[in-house]
Amino acid sequence: MTAQENTGPIVELVNVKKRFGQVNALRGVTCDFHRGEVTALVGDNGAGKSTLTKILCGVYPPDEGRFLFDGVDRHWSNPVEAREAGIETVYQDLALVESMSIARNFFLAKEIKKGFGILDHQKMAADAPRGCPRSRHQPARCEPRRAVSIGWSA
Repeated sequence: MTAQENTGPIVELVNVKKRFGQVNALRGVTCDFHRGEVTALVGDNGAGKSTLTKILCGVYPPDEGRFLFDGVDRHWSNPVEAREAGIETVYQDLALVESMSIARNFFLAKEIKKGFGILDHQKMAADAPRGCPRSRHQPARCEPRRAVSIGWSA
């Protein structure tokens, strides 16, 4: 069976724990992620969302528990290993550049380059739509983000 034929989870965390000194950031997280899914981590401040994300993308190793990638126990040594395996992180709003397109934001700090370090905008634009929202009837649109103000007036 090839990885494409595998219908099991691509990532599985079993009883993952992470501590920072006396602080238990993760207390036995068990979850899985399947191919083709988009998953949002939602929770209160201090719930462990960022810690879990950093374990998934290779910033932190778990202190305990199992991390399975495509059915194999793995622990990334660094974010490059996770990225090479296909794990990407789209950070929250404050880490995005308002004036750049969604495609450019996807490639921040990992831009595709031609010779002499020149950015390959065409390749990035062609590759980014795979991660942009799609409807069943329209091609992906990767347009610049638009600022939205939220507030009230008295």
